Amino acid sequence: MNRRNFLKNTGVTVLGASPLLRIGGGLAVSSQLVSASETFSDYKALVVVFLDGGNDAMNMFIPTDTDRHSEYEAIRGIGEMAISKTNLDDATLKTVNGHYVKETDVAHPYYDEPQAGDSLSTSAERSYRKGSYHLKNRDGNFAGMGINSMMPELASMYKNGKVAIISNVGTLVKPVTKTEIENKTAELPVFLFAHNHQKRAIYTGQAEQLATIGWAGKIADAWQVNEPVGLNLTYGDVTTLQIGKATAPMKMATSTPPSFETDFTNPDAVRVAKFENLLNDFNEITGDNAFANYYGRNIKRAGELSTLLTNSMKSAPDFSTFTAKNSYGMPLFTFEKDDSEEKFTRDILGLKMHDDVRDGIFKEFEAAAKMIKVGKDQLSYKRQIIYVRMGGYDFHSSQATNQLNNLRSLSLAISDFQKALEEMGLDDKVLTVSLSDFGRTLLNNSDGTDHGWGGHSFMMSGDPAFQGGNVLGTVLDDLTLDGKNCHTQKGRIIPTTSIEQMLAPALNWFGVSNSLLPTILPNLQNFKTDDTMESAFLQNMFV
Repeated sequence: MNRRNFLKNTGVTVLGASPLLRIGGGLAVSSQLVSASETFSDYKALVVVFLDGGNDAMNMFIPTDTDRHSEYEAIRGIGEMAISKTNLDDATLKTVNGHYVKETDVAHPYYDEPQAGDSLSTSAERSYRKGSYHLKNRDGNFAGMGINSMMPELASMYKNGKVAIISNVGTLVKPVTKTEIENKTAELPVFLFAHNHQKRAIYTGQAEQLATIGWAGKIADAWQVNEPVGLNLTYGDVTTLQIGKATAPMKMATSTPPSFETDFTNPDAVRVAKFENLLNDFNEITGDNAFANYYGRNIKRAGELSTLLTNSMKSAPDFSTFTAKNSYGMPLFTFEKDDSEEKFTRDILGLKMHDDVRDGIFKEFEAAAKMIKVGKDQLSYKRQIIYVRMGGYDFHSSQATNQLNNLRSLSLAISDFQKALEEMGLDDKVLTVSLSDFGRTLLNNSDGTDHGWGGHSFMMSGDPAFQGGNVLGTVLDDLTLDGKNCHTQKGRIIPTTSIEQMLAPALNWFGVSNSLLPTILPNLQNFKTDDTMESAFLQNMFV
């Protein structure tokens, strides 16, 4: 029984890897989706990091043009939600361990020393609002945007050409203007501003109707690679993104299951041993009970798959031995020193020796880095799509206190991920893409923001062809609430680049052919400016 048939008929989750998921009926394979198994001579991985809840991209990537920042500041309020126009990327800064520090000490530029009578949150909120790292494009001209003060690692990677910012991207069916919306002639995404519907529109790439499968699932259906594991892996939720008609994602744990040789005083090892005994019992089934035989074969199949992954992961790298260190000189993906500035960072993140929910993004990126190495070297896979999720971005209140935690965590975790890839010699083989439900409203809701539409994303890669160190897409030239870019008086920004336009060059890099792209992203053709498929792409992402 091959994996596709197995996935059609069973819902087994085993060991720590939680490898197999059951999806519903209607799994007949569409002839237009399935081609002969794709073959590649090189390795590439596409990593999707989903900022769940609707990231306030306007406070992650701040407008820095004088007029635009004045408009932004007038709406969001000095000392309330607005980030200062101060440029933290100046001549007094250098790079140590991949982040900006002052020449005179080891503090990050954002670090605001707590004053007498301060609470931790008071000092942290001042740090959050302190300014941004103003961005220049590769041509040396200022890009009109800056990276939030809490993300010096991301800013350093941008400066080193490893990160590109995608300005004002969102769900669209076709290009749209404010005039068309007001005249009610625009074809808009269904259920705008609703979390579940907009996430599904992003996962499927079809914002006008949501009853379809994910674009990553379509790729897996078409390529039919990496048996028995499959193309798609998730360390976050199981989402529509990776579910196809004939394939489903494998849900992975962030820690490796114990081996059968492990000391049996370890409860996890005892569970593994019991599972092995269970598999042996199923191997013994030879009777006339058709259901028992069928179920036994499937359990055995699941066990074999878990054994494959467990054995393969034994060769996964130990990042504590890497030369590369995190922003505080510690091993990658760790947080344990106790000097004042590191302690400040750890406290505002709520990280207590891998004891807090925000630790999840570190674990997911660490596991993804290991899986990329194992997938390439041990399993001999040529393509992998890996999904990681970071929740907690739906800030209707207390945003200045809470978003800083998420941005700081994300900057640290993704920096560690990139350093791990670089030391493994795989950074040029991996493209990381950020997505979120939607942007937030420009008009703040007291100390939070409401559901919006367009927002900003980023991509990261060490591929020399990748045009990191640039802001791609349209940098907005009007942020007034009654201006051409705002839909509704809350300041919901109309996207100028569609999700499909941003994804198309990324998928092309990954190996999706122009002939397959219209199947994967059906609305992409709505954004063509001439007869070529490339004219619909977000331009200048790769050379």
